[in-house]
Amino acid sequence: MVAFEQWLENKLADGPSYDPLGLLKKFSVWHHLKRLRAISENRPLPEGTMAAARQEITVAANFLEWLHIHGKAAGDCQQADIDLWLSTGPTTRSLARTFVRWCISKQHIPSVNFPYRIARTTPMLSNDQRITHLRQLLESSDIDLCICVAAVLLLLYAQPVTRICSIRMDEVSISVDGLEIRFGKDWVPVPEPFAELIREYASNRPNMNTASNSHSNWLFPGYAPGKHMHAQSVMRGLRKIGINLQGARNSALRELVLEVPPAVVAEMFSYHAATAERHAQAAGATWSSYPALRDDG
Repeated sequence: MVAFEQWLENKLADGPSYDPLGLLKKFSVWHHLKRLRAISENRPLPEGTMAAARQEITVAANFLEWLHIHGKAAGDCQQADIDLWLSTGPTTRSLARTFVRWCISKQHIPSVNFPYRIARTTPMLSNDQRITHLRQLLESSDIDLCICVAAVLLLLYAQPVTRICSIRMDEVSISVDGLEIRFGKDWVPVPEPFAELIREYASNRPNMNTASNSHSNWLFPGYAPGKHMHAQSVMRGLRKIGINLQGARNSALRELVLEVPPAVVAEMFSYHAATAERHAQAAGATWSSYPALRDDG
């Protein structure tokens, strides 16, 4: 959080001439900084979350400068400007969507349509491939137990590796009734035999032998005292056993939204509601009647 605040202070040190209303600062502080501080109150901030915020702020600055070069202020922005911005530059320009939507909500920009960028290809494992990987985790004795557990959380619960590495032991509940993990708002049960893998790992976590790290609260303790395992190390281990990280996460998320309404998936697994909804639509899930079914129940 401190690193992000320092970066933001440097980014906003000189109010740019193309932003006389200070929209970039307001967006950075009241949208991103406020959100990141709220997240950091409950758990360490994943690097990916901060990187995404930095990129959206940078692209927002580029968009305002682009408007200025074309002789326009934010309040003069029209649909034709959005279309031109998106069609004449790299795909990263689509990241200005959050800023534009924020400006519209604050009435700094007239109502325009800023579409989501649709990727040409979405990395995806088939469900058979996902199940094959899960079977391999149970049957192979050559895979490091730490990587096994991380792979289970990726393949069953669509958790990004950065989030997996930052799971705390107080977010893992082990009792005679079973094993549960809290990824978002609610506790999620882990089925056997995968629960047994996690129990075995939790009782023999690595990097716990030094005096300064013997009471680590991380499920994946790192080498450095007080730090969790670095995400890049876990990613390398997962790739080594043949797992496509993004394909595995997309596949797992598609399966989850077929089993559970996307709004519930978003809360349980700490995803944005719009992300869960897009995966539900892509998977062909039909949850439009879910609220009515709950009312009738």
